[in-house]
Amino acid sequence: MPKENHIEEFNRLMKEVNSALKEFRKSSNYQVETRMNIVVKGLEEGLKHMAIIKACAVLFSDYTIIRISTRMMYKKILAYLKTT
Repeated sequence: MPKENHIEEFNRLMKEVNSALKEFRKSSNYQVETRMNIVVKGLEEGLKHMAIIKACAVLFSDYTIIRISTRMMYKKILAYLKTT
């Protein structure tokens, strides 16, 4: 897959996570201090910084292992956001 397609995939994943985060913030579970909420809130903070997002996009594009790991984490985090 060309690198441009990896960037498009990364951007799509980030849009989906942002959308799920907006809904999750409305949940009463958002304020609960669980291990997964710590991860979610860290992700939320990282998404506020364009330099971090750009760096992650480059890593996602350039390294297969990071793409695989990101996809796995994405599925886990998105499932969590949608079920709580």
